[in-house]
Amino acid sequence: MIITPTSRCESGLLISVVFLSTSSVVLKHELLVVL
Repeated sequence: MIITPTSRCESGLLISVVFLSTSSVVLKHELLVVL
């Protein structure tokens, strides 16, 4: 499997989106626990 710059960029974007969504969910959960 040859990784092209475009696919690498897309995978990076996908990872960043997943990381942001999970971090936001964790932050909301922690805020609910604190409140």
